[in-house]
Amino acid sequence: MANVAEDLQKLYDEIGRLKPTEGEMKLLPDLERLLEVSASARDCKFTPTATTTSKRCLILAFLVACSAVLAYCLTAFFPHFTVASIHALGYGEPENPNSPCFLRGPAKMTEIFRSPVDCSVCRNVTRVDISRDMSVEQFTKNYAYTSRPLVVRGALRDWTASKVFSFDFLRHLYLDEFPGSLDVVAEHCQFFKYKTEFANLRDVLTMSKERFNQTWYVGWSNCDVSVATVLRDHYTPPTFLPAGSASSRLDWIFMGRSGNGANIHIDNVGKPSWQAQIKGTKVWTLEPPRECHFECASMEVTVYPNDIIVLDTDTWYHGTTILGDEISITIGSEYD
Repeated sequence: MANVAEDLQKLYDEIGRLKPTEGEMKLLPDLERLLEVSASARDCKFTPTATTTSKRCLILAFLVACSAVLAYCLTAFFPHFTVASIHALGYGEPENPNSPCFLRGPAKMTEIFRSPVDCSVCRNVTRVDISRDMSVEQFTKNYAYTSRPLVVRGALRDWTASKVFSFDFLRHLYLDEFPGSLDVVAEHCQFFKYKTEFANLRDVLTMSKERFNQTWYVGWSNCDVSVATVLRDHYTPPTFLPAGSASSRLDWIFMGRSGNGANIHIDNVGKPSWQAQIKGTKVWTLEPPRECHFECASMEVTVYPNDIIVLDTDTWYHGTTILGDEISITIGSEYD
């Protein structure tokens, strides 16, 4: 490590001696990429009169890049490794969940460096609770903010979405009724292609009939106001949500054919969420946080048409599998 530091110091001294202009510095793409690794380093500019500051910026970028490579290697060779796992073994103190992040990186990095979960939220949970008649009071007391998963059977009885939503309905809505909405979704919303070749929602809605009949699964957030207005004509937030709570204004739609759905993953949305099964049947696999692996159980639950699953996706690792020949369509949102 000492040799690396000496070599870096020589490099910095040589740059300082040559006094390159800003235009000449831009001809060094590798150096430019290194400076862009962290938000702290991104605003650091090398000038002949600010050699010391530039050195610090480059060293910071170098250390951040090394940390990212180390984190990637750890998860590649040890898939269950997280910083939370280290805390679970008794080393160090959990980070304050309200503290600001030093860096906001890719989702995988967020998962690796997430704060650990208090295992008491899953320790005595051995199955997903199922209810057919959930009141606001019961939900608020036992499920709303406890991270305990729940499925409410037949919760969509008053929704017209079950009769209206289909692949053709969504295709007509985005392509014909509001053609500009696809540009809005592409620019401002999130799209999850999972294991497909689709680059965006337009690719999904314009796929061939032959491709439609094969296995595929995608998800996206809808942030187009016109489309959202039509969607919400056919559904309302679950009636059992806590009094005074509000669902996010963002609709999440997941759709696909029989086969694998989403791989096991964990989210970083900051709120619990609900997801309504409009069409098709889906099996949810839930796994406890990695640091709770030896204290909590994994579970599976099947969600049928007209069911709603409520899940803290920031706590539970979750994945889905679509069953049967019918297309699966779900819509959901977070609530506060």
